[in-house]
Amino acid sequence: ALGVEAPAAIARAFAAQGYQVLTAPTDWRIPRQAGAMARELALGHAEAAIRHETREAARIEAWAETRAAQAEAGRLSVRVPHKDVLCLPPV
Repeated sequence: ALGVEAPAAIARAFAAQGYQVLTAPTDWRIPRQAGAMARELALGHAEAAIRHETREAARIEAWAETRAAQAEAGRLSVRVPHKDVLCLPPV
């Protein structure tokens, strides 16, 4: 997976084929009122991190517990950086 590099990579690939490429930042915002979603996002990130950093499992689990408690108390909001890419074919 390309992660944060994916929008630029797809833009380059389409532009190389003559497409008009437009991009725009469209960050995802999860408000405090959506605590269940914020909680699941934090727990999912923690689970993925533990798979890659098993030696840090206790530290990651503590972070996840803190974030879950904040979400349940309505004190956690989340912003996920995101970029939309529109590729229009040549005419």
